[in-house]
Amino acid sequence: MKPRQVSLLSILYHADDYMVMHELAERQSVSERTVRADLYDIKSKNPSLKLLTKPNKGVRLLISQEEFEQLISERIGSLPLDSHEEKRAEQFALLLLKNAPCTLEKITERLYLSRSTAIKVLDETEAWLRTYNISLVRRRGQGLSVSYDEVNWRRVMWELFLRLYHQDSNRNSLEMVCEQIRIFMDGFESVPLIFAIRTLEEQYGFVLSYGSRIELLFYMSVAVVRMRKGKAVEVELLPDKEIEDTLEHKLALELSDYIRSKYILPIPPGEYNALVCLVSRMEIQDFVSAEKTAQFMSYYPRYVDLTHRIIQLAISVLEVDFSSDEFLQIHLLLYLRAAIARMMQGIKVHNPLLDQIKERYPTIFAAAWSLSVLFEADLNLDINEAEVGFLALHFGGAIERVSLTNRVLILCNYGVSVSRLLQAKLEKKFPGIIVEDVISTADEEKARHSTCDFIIATIPVGKHFGGKEVIVVDNFLAAHDISALEKKMKGLRSIKRRKITGEKEIENRLELFRPEFIFLDVKVRSKKDLLSDMCGKLVEHGYVTPEFCQTVLEREEITSTEAGSGVAIPHGASKYVKQSVISVAVLQQPLAWYGDAKIDLLFLLAADLSGDKPGKQELLQFYAAFAALVEHPQSLQRVKDMASPEELAGYMNNIVRGGYRINENDSM
Repeated sequence: MKPRQVSLLSILYHADDYMVMHELAERQSVSERTVRADLYDIKSKNPSLKLLTKPNKGVRLLISQEEFEQLISERIGSLPLDSHEEKRAEQFALLLLKNAPCTLEKITERLYLSRSTAIKVLDETEAWLRTYNISLVRRRGQGLSVSYDEVNWRRVMWELFLRLYHQDSNRNSLEMVCEQIRIFMDGFESVPLIFAIRTLEEQYGFVLSYGSRIELLFYMSVAVVRMRKGKAVEVELLPDKEIEDTLEHKLALELSDYIRSKYILPIPPGEYNALVCLVSRMEIQDFVSAEKTAQFMSYYPRYVDLTHRIIQLAISVLEVDFSSDEFLQIHLLLYLRAAIARMMQGIKVHNPLLDQIKERYPTIFAAAWSLSVLFEADLNLDINEAEVGFLALHFGGAIERVSLTNRVLILCNYGVSVSRLLQAKLEKKFPGIIVEDVISTADEEKARHSTCDFIIATIPVGKHFGGKEVIVVDNFLAAHDISALEKKMKGLRSIKRRKITGEKEIENRLELFRPEFIFLDVKVRSKKDLLSDMCGKLVEHGYVTPEFCQTVLEREEITSTEAGSGVAIPHGASKYVKQSVISVAVLQQPLAWYGDAKIDLLFLLAADLSGDKPGKQELLQFYAAFAALVEHPQSLQRVKDMASPEELAGYMNNIVRGGYRINENDSM
């Protein structure tokens, strides 16, 4: 049976009365002729099916819920058959998860596979399920079954739904997604849950992201289906989610009340807790008003503070002022709320843009890695590279907004009317321009203390005024003035995008790079051996405790620390750092690091940014220098070509102090 035919049966099953052909055709976006052909095909293959047809009334399906679900399960097993090899393991897994125990012969028949191919796919399926902590069980005489925790079963079903059903790059309506869920879950009607989601958004004044709407709809549908089968989930809340006055509890209570009344189901404590976890990781896209935004922020004072400190650290690392970017402040907070919930729940997300971010924006990606220290210090969480990539996107957008904005002063001695006319013309012609103030030649000190990028003057005052560059224009902004301003603003935008400096003076300087922790021309067989040797040296010299080494290795098991350009920046827990230091290894040959990534240069960070610990400012300067380093291949190669540990240590320490400037020519 085709998926379209399953959808047709589902529509008829949930209809209260007869349905005419044109209604069925509209619901499925097909012709009436196609509907008639599908009905004929269904009836001919299922002669006992009570599919009634009446002139002028249409078609009606008379069938019980149990019979309907049995029909769908028997005919297609809720499976969109796919000949691509990469889908076979997933299809195999779906059959097992929904029909176990199941014999290999039955699966072979359903997937149209030879026995030898099925055995091969079975091994792939077992390996894939293992990544979700689900075990394949083989019992003689009973076939194949699976051993799982209900939480993991639901997670893997969500992944299978995304991979096998919800694959379109175009964003389908929620109603269309309900059709996909009907097929996937043997006819379950999830349309009423759309009302619950939309009511929630209206009541609390926010808009969920498209992906979060789909995830919420799917997980609630699965919860209803599983509770009906006596498969309620057991979930215990983390301590910070146990306070009943949190937004998550309020949202979960609304949804659980709706499910209870609509589907006549009691909601066990574990299912309610699962709803709390679910809504906590839903991404809010925007708010309907400033009042709703403020109300939301009042629920998360801790995350508001974390957002502020992440932005302040980013300002130090990237040397770009984000302090007035309200869009960044709000949307970074929204991202952090969902991302932290995901990490606390052990849910890893795929970042489809990760490789592009590393390739096109290495500086921002490297800087985003430096921000991960706050996740560890505040929340004891290890952030993975997919989340680092999302974090980088937020700051990439902020840099674009900064670079597209030019702050100016208008210098005019001809009165308010002339200056305001010029201001209006400028703001109309250049949407990215911000006029800070209108001044006269008597306001040189005001200009000197201004944060403007340059001054637009209607009178000749020289090339500079109050230490700021001046561009002279006509009172009525002539065509040649517009060209000159466009050229100037384009140049400034380019400079702002590339701006990463390391020229701050540091008092009480600490040498982060020491020759005894720098290893050149290293030949090593494995990542574990390399990291163990480097950590061992730090322990031996008293810079870290032995526990530090274990946290470095554990982090590498969880996520990649490859930052692009063949460079990795592993680090351990800051609480085991006695004194901040950075160890370096330059490898003879590229070493397999994580996934397909290979590295030949490694910076092992023993970093402690808490309080006023020695080396804090130097670490911030290192992050800024590192961000610039990965963007300039010549400078990176120079580091790799250093002749001695002393030379490399001196070079890197000088960069941190601001003695050397990293640029394309890498001149000293």
